[in-house]
Amino acid sequence: MRLSRRKFLQLAALGAGYELFPKNIPGLWKQSGVDLIDEWKKTYSNGTRLGRLLATLPLRTRPDAEAQAVGKKYTDNIVTILREVVGKGPASDPHNHRWFETPDGYLWAPYVFPQEFQIQTPIASIPDGKVWVEVSVPWLQGHTAPDENSPVYLLEPYDRPATLYNAAIFPATKVATDNGGRVWYFLDELAAPMYARAEGLRVITAEETAPISPDVEDKLIVVDLTGNLLTLSARENGKEVYYAVISSGGHDPDTGEWTTPVGEHPIYRKRIGLRMGGGDLTTGYDLVGVGWTCLFSGHGEAIHSTYWHNDFGIPKSHGCVNARPEDAKWIFRWTTPAAPYPVGDVEKPMPGGTRVKVVG
Repeated sequence: MRLSRRKFLQLAALGAGYELFPKNIPGLWKQSGVDLIDEWKKTYSNGTRLGRLLATLPLRTRPDAEAQAVGKKYTDNIVTILREVVGKGPASDPHNHRWFETPDGYLWAPYVFPQEFQIQTPIASIPDGKVWVEVSVPWLQGHTAPDENSPVYLLEPYDRPATLYNAAIFPATKVATDNGGRVWYFLDELAAPMYARAEGLRVITAEETAPISPDVEDKLIVVDLTGNLLTLSARENGKEVYYAVISSGGHDPDTGEWTTPVGEHPIYRKRIGLRMGGGDLTTGYDLVGVGWTCLFSGHGEAIHSTYWHNDFGIPKSHGCVNARPEDAKWIFRWTTPAAPYPVGDVEKPMPGGTRVKVVG
């Protein structure tokens, strides 16, 4: 079956069932149900720059795709990033020549998600009944109860473990403590309520979501798909005030699908964190905690944060505008309508809010 983004969001909001996505075979760490926070705390100090592997990659002696391989890193391996350098990427991907230096060698950056390791001090209660929290460790497992020995929460309909990756964002509505004194938050995610360890979840403050330049009326976002790099430009009264490299939808010449819709569209809904999905059994996707989402098209395309790739500048999405977390957050705060905190969700009927002009 095929399910549009808009229909998926409607079903998720209603808590309805939906039929998507083949069952993934979890890795050993997912099967074990082990929460790795305690192990990571022994290994990394707060502020350590880490990278999560998004695919199996060779480690190389130099930042060059033709340099000697000295080992491999596998999907979801965690590495320490010493620095980012510019080298020579594969000939098949001439747009990206960024590399991460690790203690064991160099990794091509597009398939490594960079992050800062941060253990949090949990809050004792939830003010106003709700806060938004962001994963600040490499990942967490969603559980059915506030207990690391409880079953891992399985996402319907194919029992996929709920893995909450760094930079994913969720609403938290309850605090619980297990028998070992560990604090957990209840994450009231759309159609996927679960518990996760609070030490790995950073509370987002109201100040972080406050509108940027709220008195400026003439705002426009230009998404440019015509250059060698795909870019986004935020403009006030015609003057650029923010610039970012983004990824857009890919293009299937036979069906015309997966494209980011060209033209001018108003932002009609914003949510700090959102479960998003669409597609079919073969090419579908289901992503929890997609941060800083600004929906702008009738089919559900949005500008939003991305934690599943680090390869910006080329088509990578099913139609949305993928942005780095820090870029998506700025756009969310700058655009209208403003989302009040802690509600974190707002809709504006036509003519809608800030215009998004997609040039292609």
